[in-house]
Amino acid sequence: METIYGLTWDSSDPNTDTYGSQIAYKRTGLVLYQNELQPAGKKIHWWETQIPAGDAQGPHYGSKVLPQLPRQEKFHLVLDGVVTPEESVGLMLLTYDQHHQLVNETMSLSKQLTFELTDEEVDYEISLVKFNNEQLEFRAVFIIPERVWRTFTVQPRFDMAAIDLVPKRTDAVATTGTVIVRSFNRVVDATPLSEHWTVEPHRIVWVTADWSATDLAQKLTAFKTEFHLRSVQLVGGDLISQKLLVDVERSDN
Repeated sequence: METIYGLTWDSSDPNTDTYGSQIAYKRTGLVLYQNELQPAGKKIHWWETQIPAGDAQGPHYGSKVLPQLPRQEKFHLVLDGVVTPEESVGLMLLTYDQHHQLVNETMSLSKQLTFELTDEEVDYEISLVKFNNEQLEFRAVFIIPERVWRTFTVQPRFDMAAIDLVPKRTDAVATTGTVIVRSFNRVVDATPLSEHWTVEPHRIVWVTADWSATDLAQKLTAFKTEFHLRSVQLVGGDLISQKLLVDVERSDN
């Protein structure tokens, strides 16, 4: 089973450089960040596999810890956000050995970064790093397994808190698609794909408490129209999203 991880930015997360920062946390999950005082090369926000010592963790802090990914397998990071000016925020991966000594450091300014962890790299950190940035509109960072990356073109949908998986195969036209609905309540959200997932368009949508059945129904209709689909399978990722899907089905009847 392949899993796509979505990393979001929580207002209570200690892993944020707040000195001199202007940060607006929207109810939709969008984060607006500006800091004119911050020097180039400084981390804006980061996620890690270790729980920071001495930080207030709370009952749900486990959802903020990065997953221990399989070693010797490729993964791809994708930044879903608007960076002004372009290429002014870097995606950085830091890896550490069992003694928490730095093993490797990799960075990209292109909103994408490919990496592969070794057995020596016990822990890792993913961070956003500022350069000549004036403003960052942040939605998420996604961790995409190599098999999914090879099969689909990954398209973050910044306008709707979603990500599209568009089949790269062009020899067959898909008539069905899948929409997976997740609720926006975990900093590190794991979305498993079915073991029998087919090469058809997928859309993963993260909803908040503000979403109504009408809002979701509009997104489903748009997905069906955009990819010229006859039918769409709906999958609720948790209890909140499942309830919303039930409301959508009732509204259709």
